[in-house]
Amino acid sequence: MLKQRIITGIVLAVLAFLAIYLLPSAMFAPLALGVFLLGAWEWSRLTGVESIGGRVFYLAIVAGVSWGGWWLVSAQAAGWPLVAGALWWAPLLGVLALHDQ
Repeated sequence: MLKQRIITGIVLAVLAFLAIYLLPSAMFAPLALGVFLLGAWEWSRLTGVESIGGRVFYLAIVAGVSWGGWWLVSAQAAGWPLVAGALWWAPLLGVLALHDQ
């Protein structure tokens, strides 16, 4: 089992290195977003959101916040770090709201 994890880790590290250094930004950004959204999907399950609808809702919030962050950075808005920090908490508040129900 450990051998398989080590091999998987090496393969993923090589793929990440190649993606970071060889892909242009226009291709790397959607790839990174896809990996981020896969992580958010798993995170929603770990936080106790069992229904597919709740997990899709959480994923939509995370995708929306990600898009909003990208838009703020690309628009070079002066206060984007503050807004991005505030937007970061939106999905977490959504999970907490779903979890308490």
